Amino acid sequence: MKLVTKNNDTNTLYTLKGLLEENGIPAFVTDEHAVRMVNPILFSGASLWVYVDDQWGDAVALLENPDHEVANPLDVDRFYATLQADDTPLRNKALLRLFGVVLVWVLGLLLVVMLLHRMLS
Repeated sequence: MKLVTKNNDTNTLYTLKGLLEENGIPAFVTDEHAVRMVNPILFSGASLWVYVDDQWGDAVALLENPDHEVANPLDVDRFYATLQADDTPLRNKALLRLFGVVLVWVLGLLLVVMLLHRMLS
């Protein structure tokens, strides 16, 4: 998965997603709130991503020129059907990432509490 563009207007991103998918490039939009839950420091705002890394160049070119011819378009409906049938590894990876972020936050808070306790003792 590669980032194509960011924009605070999710409607614009969904319009761009439609353009990509009409031309055989499966894409997804992460909204501002979902991204902040995963990593609030590194990411901000909504963004448009392509699923297939090799299609990133075509996606960027297509956004710059809607008449661009995509080199290797995919059957988007078939891609999503396959993705839904085999989304368990992706879901597990997302849950592990979320668990890691929560664990880091809890350990950070524990460290702050321990430091405050030492300072006040």
